[in-house]
Amino acid sequence: MLLALVGITCVGKSYYVEKISEKLGFKKVRTIRTRKKRPGEKNGLFMTKEEIEKLKAENKIAYSFDVFGGTYAYLSEDIYSKENMVFEMHYTTIDDWKKVRPDIKTIYIFPQDIDIAKSKITERNLEKSKEKERLLEMEEHYNNVISNEKLKNKFDYIIYNNYDKNSEDKILDLVKKILIEEKRRSVFPIDKKIYFEENDDFEKIIKEVLVRKTINRLTKISTGWTNIVYNAKTPDGEYFFRFPRDEFWSKTIIKDYIFSNYIYEKTNYNTVKLELKFDKQGRPFSMHKKIEGVTLAEKMNELTENEINNVSEDVAKFMYQLHKLDFSEKDLKTAYENIISKNEISLNDMNLELKNFLDELLKRHVSEEDMKFWKFKNNVKNENSTCLVHGDLNSSNILIDDNNKVTAFIDFGFGGVGNKYDDIARIIGRTPIEFKKSIINYYEDVSGQHLNIEALENEIETWKNIDNAYINYMKKIGIY
Repeated sequence: MLLALVGITCVGKSYYVEKISEKLGFKKVRTIRTRKKRPGEKNGLFMTKEEIEKLKAENKIAYSFDVFGGTYAYLSEDIYSKENMVFEMHYTTIDDWKKVRPDIKTIYIFPQDIDIAKSKITERNLEKSKEKERLLEMEEHYNNVISNEKLKNKFDYIIYNNYDKNSEDKILDLVKKILIEEKRRSVFPIDKKIYFEENDDFEKIIKEVLVRKTINRLTKISTGWTNIVYNAKTPDGEYFFRFPRDEFWSKTIIKDYIFSNYIYEKTNYNTVKLELKFDKQGRPFSMHKKIEGVTLAEKMNELTENEINNVSEDVAKFMYQLHKLDFSEKDLKTAYENIISKNEISLNDMNLELKNFLDELLKRHVSEEDMKFWKFKNNVKNENSTCLVHGDLNSSNILIDDNNKVTAFIDFGFGGVGNKYDDIARIIGRTPIEFKKSIINYYEDVSGQHLNIEALENEIETWKNIDNAYINYMKKIGIY
């Protein structure tokens, strides 16, 4: 595998090339440069332009380009090696590299704080003119990429570096996931279908699962837009089956299973306990027994003021209890990897961070025009704490009983790591205005903290844009 690290000057590319080599056994691509060697610099080869031209004539150079007033070149034996190789790539060469090695994997590293990257340039003790040149190039590079969704989409992965141990662990974990995925692709056929289509024999699949039960009625639920949904009525209860519509939702249904079981019975509220199944072709789908109640969406416009307050209180308490749960990202990710490996299916890594998940969702399904609002950054200011979040806490994922009391919270496919405002904004944006003040007041009461209303409003607006963009997508494919 050929792995390229991309990012602005001083974002840590050289550091992570060393770490990936040291910790994960990658060999370093030898970058040939025509500039002078820096004090203490270990990586790379330094040649004259004439020497590089000679190697080109001998077909020993896979690719070269000019930048910063010098030439950079790469040896064919490194670039076409069957070993795992890693190097630094300049962002403007992404299209060229995809022609040289179509299977190249790229990680774009953003600095969490660009001022830290700037300070590291001054630590290089460059000549003042060169330092100024590099700072200007850094600003230009950063601004070009941060605002250009089309350019960002060209890179396989985007990650942030905060210049700390946590960032190092995340970047190394990402490379491990890429290695696992590449190994899986070499063992399992890439074209193996791991999702369902409308013409699949769902009745047969469901009967094979409920082999010891009598199915009195099997009904397709028309509201399923992420999955094809069926309800099976049996003498001992009703069961819901969800069959993912594409590869993305196959991954999400596995995530739903992992997350819902991870939090099961850890709050004071009923949450669905999913079973994960695989058909004879190895395609994942989920099954769960029906929880009594109807969705809040069906009745929220009929509730009295007192009933709105009661529901809002339960919603706020559930969110706070979920947000305060201890969790291990490593455990959640390991559970996903074990399922993928055990069932021999080819799926890329699970996006546990909600913003990354939404970024992948939108890029896969939404047009570039409908994504203009999406800046792939957390709108919440001065709220650095991360927590477990439902991720899609809308009124259709809350069940209430005949007395209009909350009975359960369901559908954790978007569940993962985020910020409390992700959930609070989601439910407020998908309920009548009468719920807003009540939910805010109850969440502040139970948490003992005031909410940042400006941040909340920003998140509500982001969710509205996501909904509108996805509605346009569903209209295009004929399921809305």
